[in-house]
Amino acid sequence: MKQKLLTAFLVTLLFLLPITIEVEAKGPGNSSQNSKHNRTVEPIVSPIVEPTVEEPVVTPIPENNDPIEEEPKQSLFTYIVQSGDTLWKLSMTFGTTVEEIKTINKLTSDMIFVGQVLLIPGVTEQPAEQPVIQSDFLILGYYTKYWSTDLNSYRSLESYHTHLNSIAVTTFQVDNKGNIESMAAPEALKLAKEKSVRTYATIQNHFQPALTHTILSSSELRKTTITNIYAVVLENDFHGVNIDFENMYATDRQLFNQFIKEVSEFFKPKGYDVIVSVTAKTADNPTWAWSGTFDYAFLGQHAKLQLMTYDNSGTWSAPGATSGVDWVENVLKYATALVPSENLLIGLPAYGYEWYSATGQGIRALSMRQIETILSQTKATVHFDEKTQTPFFSYRDDQGTERVVWFEDERSISAKMKLVSKYNLGGVSMWRMGQETDQFWQAVTTHLK
Repeated sequence: MKQKLLTAFLVTLLFLLPITIEVEAKGPGNSSQNSKHNRTVEPIVSPIVEPTVEEPVVTPIPENNDPIEEEPKQSLFTYIVQSGDTLWKLSMTFGTTVEEIKTINKLTSDMIFVGQVLLIPGVTEQPAEQPVIQSDFLILGYYTKYWSTDLNSYRSLESYHTHLNSIAVTTFQVDNKGNIESMAAPEALKLAKEKSVRTYATIQNHFQPALTHTILSSSELRKTTITNIYAVVLENDFHGVNIDFENMYATDRQLFNQFIKEVSEFFKPKGYDVIVSVTAKTADNPTWAWSGTFDYAFLGQHAKLQLMTYDNSGTWSAPGATSGVDWVENVLKYATALVPSENLLIGLPAYGYEWYSATGQGIRALSMRQIETILSQTKATVHFDEKTQTPFFSYRDDQGTERVVWFEDERSISAKMKLVSKYNLGGVSMWRMGQETDQFWQAVTTHLK
């Protein structure tokens, strides 16, 4: 009897007591804080165990009613390399990194070739956005064409048109009668128009001081020159004019001022921009032939000034930085004291120079692309000069002679781009398109975001 009463008591107790089942959540959850890349992710679902008849089924209750965003689908897809492609360009386009592409494709260098098939990781539904360049901030690339089949600058424009908004076409020279000589570059203008890149006609003076004096000293020849420049602008639908007269007599300073004033008064009311290229300097010496002609204060009242902040060192000098950040900043301190900063463009070189180590004798200029090849072939150790923020290295040529190279890389360009922000400049220019590597535009783009 006691046993039956005890059994009845236990059965009754079993039905009266509540049963609680704890469910443990597996996986990282939905919070973006749990993701390495700080993106919303889907929960990891553990395999479902079918409950037995005796077990109650528990329906999870959501913590809130907010919709859970799905992570954009990631995948590997094949891509065929096109003309102008680089690993860096592909990484920017598809929102990945150069190292990821190299790892997946087992690449040992950054070299790729047209027609090569690559596996590309990334978010295919949401390609990376290209940098947005403010319309009033100039990123000006100098487009050169030295012979009829020279396409170095064209290929650069093909590859990097999203990283600049203007090109200056340097195929125009003035003669001693005010006529404009030119090598046609219709492919440049066509591509620039397709890519919404502004174009400037760069007018040069054959680097001849006597020829330049002939034009500047005659009011009629100045007028003829301006009229002929206008014809070039109209024929090619240019957005502006860049006067790049170099190696002039210092005594022509006032005549050059007058010429630029007349150019400005002719073109600006018609809606055209005017840029004058000027030699970089840290003080004004009106008697010095190389830079004395350029009156920053006067010229800055009538045009934007493109500061040629390069060639501080070269084959004519001892080895050193061609565009050391310390020297460039001294140029900017001088220039901004005379000219509104928004009217100034800094000049960025895409090249370096080479000297014999033993004698310091200059040998040649080298593009960033050429220097990249030399480093790849020689495995030379790159050093970095902190004062000038410039890289350099030494190597031995085929005859065993040691040479030293000072050049530009991402670090040196970045150092100068910081000055653009510091002095609130109106833009940057680069000499010249076709010499640069991905590192150049990567440094420029990073400081514009």
